[in-house]
Amino acid sequence: MSSAAFSQKKYSKKQFKLDSLHIVRIKLARPQVRLDNKITFYDGDSYTINGFDIGAIFKEKFRLTLGYYSLSDELSDYSSDKKHTYLDRHLRLQYVSINTEYVFLNKRFVSLGVPIEFGFGENRLRYKTDYREIHSKTLRGFVSLIDFGLSGTFKPIRWIGIRGVIGYRKTIINDIEGFKFDGIFISFGIPINLWEISKDVKMFQLKKKYKRLGNPLEAAVDLISD
Repeated sequence: MSSAAFSQKKYSKKQFKLDSLHIVRIKLARPQVRLDNKITFYDGDSYTINGFDIGAIFKEKFRLTLGYYSLSDELSDYSSDKKHTYLDRHLRLQYVSINTEYVFLNKRFVSLGVPIEFGFGENRLRYKTDYREIHSKTLRGFVSLIDFGLSGTFKPIRWIGIRGVIGYRKTIINDIEGFKFDGIFISFGIPINLWEISKDVKMFQLKKKYKRLGNPLEAAVDLISD
């Protein structure tokens, strides 16, 4: 082997390592998308709040996103006060939120964090006060709430995980007098890591460029499962 060829091979190994480190470096911010499903408890019943959020995580430590959530369900046990009882009660809750989370442990397969969410939107309660009524009455009002708790995420694949949260919800403002969703909630979500997807695609292209790909299928599996 000529000295020129050896020098070129040595340079390629060094450059491949430098390019690889550049791809996997920790960035100041990277995008995240999360599908969310919260189960909140009220008067012995459970209600499901569905939603999603989108934003970024900074230095793999602090997550900041905007979310949208909604609930539409029948309430089985709800009285406005001692004088009236609501019948055929249907609640619709819609709100946007500012979601933050401090990640204090971030390993390959598991991460733990402390999420805090500030939400504001609208409550709408449709009801009757007598079974003989034909049309329902409707109450509408502004609602503001805060959620906080402890989160844990299991990441069998770096692209996608399974996230669980247990926490407490506190109603700050609710224009529908006497109705609050205060209490314990649990949440299940599917975090999708767009940066990890982009990183694996770039690493696949880099290996191909430096002729280190080998079997393309095996290389793709190794990148995903690493």
